[in-house]
Amino acid sequence: LRADVSLIDAEGEAPTQGTASLAPATARDIIVIPVEVAQPGSYTHRIAYRTGPGARDSIAVLAGGRVDVPDFGRPALTLSDLVLGQGGPANFARGGSSLRLNPSNTFTPDDDLVLYHEIYDLLPGEAYTTTIRVERASGDGVWGRISGLFGGGGEALPELSFDGEAPPERLVQRSYTIGLGDLDAGRYRLVVQVAGQGRENEREIVFQLR
Repeated sequence: LRADVSLIDAEGEAPTQGTASLAPATARDIIVIPVEVAQPGSYTHRIAYRTGPGARDSIAVLAGGRVDVPDFGRPALTLSDLVLGQGGPANFARGGSSLRLNPSNTFTPDDDLVLYHEIYDLLPGEAYTTTIRVERASGDGVWGRISGLFGGGGEALPELSFDGEAPPERLVQRSYTIGLGDLDAGRYRLVVQVAGQGRENEREIVFQLR
């Protein structure tokens, strides 16, 4: 079994592709397929699972999610996507960081949420501050918002703030572990804001607590 990954641009072309051979997998296996992207832009991803090299060997095709690739070459403070994982044996590694991915972005109150992200184009020695907020996502519904009246939990976590200094390399890798035990079930926004010297950027991701 193999997986072919394509990123399709606005013209319907697929300039970026990746392929991985897969060992027999279970329903809970997590498969990481590296794909190098040469040009910034917006793409749609497509994954075809095949039993052989021919087009007729395709047994399943998944298409949909939008992939936005920023221009990391410009002189601006830029953040990667936010990657969420949880405690357990790591199945993803990049540089000196590793974590266990949680592609469903669904957690329980007993889980420790592990956040990984990267910061680009800080100047060597530049001081920066990372702020992390976890708050109820809009549109979660009335019942989700009032559940704390009966469950004793909450709708947000105290804001977290960390100061740092950029290394000589223009890439900063950061991971944080966040406990979820004080939150009620529902949908939440996790927002990361990084502020350097006169410039800032932020990213956010939604996760589910059940």
